[in-house]
Amino acid sequence: MLGGLFETVAAQRGLGRKIVPIASPDEIPGAGALPMVHDRCGSSANAAADRVREELSAAPS
Repeated sequence: MLGGLFETVAAQRGLGRKIVPIASPDEIPGAGALPMVHDRCGSSANAAADRVREELSAAPS
């Protein structure tokens, strides 16, 4: 994900923590039913939850 609100907020906050964007990619995903498009882009609720779990399991204790 490039530019936009996420990059601006992340740059300005300087929290000293890793910030992981969970959003649709910067590309057109193609046609289809919305749930299918969300799954393909990784922006469904399940995909977001999976991404959070991945990041938490990879984080140092």
